[in-house]
Amino acid sequence: MQLFASLLLAAVTFVSVPASEAKSLRVWNNCGDRVWFHEVYGSFSQVYGVNSHDGTYLSMPPDNEGVAVKVYTGCSDDSATSCTTGGVNNNGGASPFIIAEATYVGNTVNYDISPLYGYNRAIKINTGDTNCPGVQCNINSGCPVPGPDGSCYAPCCSSASGCLGTNNCPYDSNPNYNHAYGAPGANSDWYHNACPNAYSFPDDDCSNYGHTPDVSCGDNTDVTVTLCPNGASSNYNFC
Repeated sequence: MQLFASLLLAAVTFVSVPASEAKSLRVWNNCGDRVWFHEVYGSFSQVYGVNSHDGTYLSMPPDNEGVAVKVYTGCSDDSATSCTTGGVNNNGGASPFIIAEATYVGNTVNYDISPLYGYNRAIKINTGDTNCPGVQCNINSGCPVPGPDGSCYAPCCSSASGCLGTNNCPYDSNPNYNHAYGAPGANSDWYHNACPNAYSFPDDDCSNYGHTPDVSCGDNTDVTVTLCPNGASSNYNFC
């Protein structure tokens, strides 16, 4: 009996991993339709088709290399090259898509929500530690530049045609939109009010709206991205 207890203790000790070391990146589709998650970091690029009320684990990026999880809807197949919103061949926002971002650094993870290419599904990103706030963006109405399938075009352009390619938020150098690279766009104020904890323009930080979209968690690096989460947009002040 003592030998069995010792072996059992050893087994438990072997499989027990501190929460701060349990790195993972998981997506969950709480929407009523199939969606496509496009994971990108470095030279890595992979699309995951996920059915309603289902999820999957994504590839883990190396430390200090940011990962973007792009959300597409209405795709004709799992290549996600032809979609109602987003898509691999999207010309930088030809139709809107939202992004969740994360960077793992040792036992810490930094994460945020970026609608800089638009909004097409409510989204939440959180870790397994309830002490680290989950941030959420949920737009129900009032989009200033509506897109297909209930989506919303990016905050830095004032028309659907203005959101194509390099005229979109991260690259906007077109004088028609009257703002410099990285600065607020035509609808950044609206986006900030709708989703205070998401990026409303590329250089969004504490010096602008008194909020920062960036969250850091040092207690748990088990990250989950959820589409169509319950509840409204989060409104935490991390500054």
